[in-house]
Parts: sequence; structure tokens; C-alpha cells
Amino acid sequence: MMKEGLLCVLCVVLGVSAGFGAGQRGHVRGKTNASVERMEEWNDWKFGMFIHWGAYAQAAPGNGRMGALLSKDPAETKRGLEWYKTFNPVKYDPQQWARAAKAAGVRYAVLTAKHHDGFCNWISDIRPNTIGSPDCPWSKSANPDIVREFLDAFRAEGIKVGLYFSHLNWSLPEGGAIKRHPNYDPDFIDKYPDKWAKYVRIAKEQVHELVSNYGELDMIWFDIHYPDGRVPDAMDMLKMVREHQGNIIINNRGTGEYVDFQVQEQFIPDAPPRDYWELNIPMTKNGGFWYKGPDAEYRNAEELIPMFADIVHKGGNFLLNIGPKGDGSIPQGELDALVSIGEWMDENGEAIYGTKASPWGRAPDWGKITRKGQRLYLLVSEWKGGKKLPLALDSDKIVKAQVLKTGRKVSFASAGDGVEFEIPSGRAPSKQVSVIAVDFRGDLDVKADWPTTKRVKVHHFDSEVKAEKEGKSGH
Repeated sequence: MMKEGLLCVLCVVLGVSAGFGAGQRGHVRGKTNASVERMEEWNDWKFGMFIHWGAYAQAAPGNGRMGALLSKDPAETKRGLEWYKTFNPVKYDPQQWARAAKAAGVRYAVLTAKHHDGFCNWISDIRPNTIGSPDCPWSKSANPDIVREFLDAFRAEGIKVGLYFSHLNWSLPEGGAIKRHPNYDPDFIDKYPDKWAKYVRIAKEQVHELVSNYGELDMIWFDIHYPDGRVPDAMDMLKMVREHQGNIIINNRGTGEYVDFQVQEQFIPDAPPRDYWELNIPMTKNGGFWYKGPDAEYRNAEELIPMFADIVHKGGNFLLNIGPKGDGSIPQGELDALVSIGEWMDENGEAIYGTKASPWGRAPDWGKITRKGQRLYLLVSEWKGGKKLPLALDSDKIVKAQVLKTGRKVSFASAGDGVEFEIPSGRAPSKQVSVIAVDFRGDLDVKADWPTTKRVKVHHFDSEVKAEKEGKSGH
């Protein structure tokens, strides 16, 4: 995980963001960025599927981290970078992946085209370690281009598509200037400027293949930052991306002023970032994003749906990761969770898609809030008949309140300076989180009150990141 550095300062200087208040954003976006209209469309999608998968999925180390392929022993590192020579995912069925995603309510999906190891999931003319290499058994299959098959399948289901591309490439020794590379040397560029220039050129050529050979892409998701002060080296590549894909959306890792949204990884912030943002997290609890073997512990809907409610309460998108096995099949634990999420979204998706952050900012004790036009959605975490849900809202503004799933009327009454809604008796309408829809008239006349710290809640599980993280400044 790489820190985002001076991103907030960068956004202000470049006019990418003009603030975040009461769930509404004001933006001035230049030709380097996607338009406000495009970003609002992206923000409306709300739910995405991240797919970490490649030849490395065969390794299935216990912690599921790409770094597990590296070793202080050069022979072991070499072995880790040659998994493509045995990669033969005979159960790869992108249509099945896409159907599972659609049934879960996923609106966009991002596949790892190239991860840190340098292996390309597409038939590339740039490097030998690609899915089209004669050394790769899958190259002899009927349709070996994994990227093309993924894009075709997900587009056919009406799901927006994106590709992940890591700036790291462990298979190229010329990448020694980037931290986490096996040949990392902080003085690499000064010592070997020609090698670094070659590294940058190869990355541009690989990305050029992706943005020019596969039709319209909705997103490109870059990972890992360039070395300090070297982001300008990526500008040619990023300009080329925008020239080929005028409607594409780009995240904030090694992308300089071309950034469209901020990445929050593994942790949900107490207060939302000032610009468009997305939380990504693996389906598994024991760390890492890719397949971790038969003993992996998977999150269930009881954990994921309240997490989802927290993200949308803060105006973000949720990019939930799956890690298929080396044979291409999706682990059952992930499929089970996707089914449960889909069932909940069928009942409550209206409270998720196209909504904005809570107008009140920080969440009440009883749950989360989203808004769409003149309707509020109260996402109630504990459903108990007769329980009162206080909200700082003039009761005279309320047109009606009802359970979203059933349409059952929800009573309310003035209380102090606001209103109290009363949970109807009986069983909870939905598992995990139930939703009350509140229609109102006029303006809300409220101001978002977010926490002034960047301390985040730990929704992650790794001993490495258990402690709360705290930034130097607030919102």
C-alpha cells in the first residue's frame, strides 16, 4: 500500500476539487481529467468488482500477497516470476464471472491486466512473459487473451469495465528505481538513466496496447507510485491514455494531475476525502487480494453490507475484490458472499445506486444515511420494533416515511429540535441492514459535520495494519 502523499494539495492547486460539503461537490476539471458529468456517472455506479488474478494465483501463499513471490534467494524469486510457464486456467469462464457480478448488483469491474510480477494477461508484443507466450500452456487454448475475454463477457452483461496496471514490473531489472522492486536502489536513476528510460518506455508501450486494442475502457486503475519527483516521467503515457480514451476514468497512483478519484485501500475513513473516492478491500480476512489457498477465511454479507452502508454514507464507491483460483474458478466463499449481497441489493439497491453522502455528515448511532433528490434513506443497522431513530430534521418537511422493501408506513413525531422515527414491530425487513425511505419537501437546511480527524476505522485484519492510522490534518 502506497501513501497518497500530497494528493489533497495537488487537487486544490490543479482545481480538481473545490470542496466537499453536505454530500455535494464543486469541481473545476481540466482537459487532463474526466468531466464532472462523467465522474458523477461513475459515482452513481457505487458497486464495483476488483479481480486480482493471473499466473501468480497458482502460488496460493497463506497471506495472498504479491510480495510472497519475492525471496532473498534469487532462485526462488526467479521461480516466482515464472508461474506463467505452468498457467493453464482450464476453468476460466468470464461469462460465469460476469453473471455472478451482475447478480450481486455490480455495476463496474476491474481486472488485473498486469500485476507487480510483470506478467501480462493479454497477448502483448512487448514482453515474452505474457498470456500469448509459447511457454504458457494457456497460449494454446482456443481464446487465450484473458483481457479480451473478460472485457467481452462483462460488457455483454452491461457492466462497465476497467483494467488494472501496476507501475512495478519485477521481471524487468530496469525497474530498480521503484520501491518494492527486488533490485531497488534509491540512486538507480542517477546511476542508470538509460535503463530507467527504457523501463518508462516499455510501460507506455504496454499501456498503449491496452487503450488502443480493446475498444472503449471505462477505467484504468494504476497501482504503485513512481519514485519521488519522477511522476513527470509518466506524463507522456497518461496523455496518450487520454488521447486514446477520452472518456476514461483514472485513479490517483502515479498519475499526477490526471487523477480523477482517490483510492482508499483496506480502511474506511471517518470523514470522506474531498474529491471522488473509492474503497477497495479483499473478500478474504487474512490479508492480500489474490487467491490464498483452501484455508482462506472469507467475509460474509453480515460484515460486507454494513461496510458498504458506511462507504455510501460517506459518498464513496465500493470496489470489492475477488481472487479466483489458479484454474480460473471463483472460490465458493466468494460466490456465497456475492449471492448474499445480490439478494440484499435486490431489496435495497435504491438506497445505494445514484445516492449522495449523508447531508448531516457523521453517522447517527442507529445507522447510516444516503440521499437521492428529495428522498432520504435511513440504513438501520439494528431493527427493533418500537426503537426511536432521532434525526435533526423538521418534521413539517416530511411528506412520508416507509420501509423501502415493503412500503409499510413508518410513524414519526417531532422531538426536541428534530424528529424521531419509530421502527415498526415485527421482523427486520432485510438481513444485515434494513432501509427506511423518507420523502421530504423543500431544503434540508443542514450542514455536514464530519469528524475533523483523518483517523480511520480498522476494517482490516492484518497484524501489520491493526493499529489505527492518523493523518496530520483534517477536513
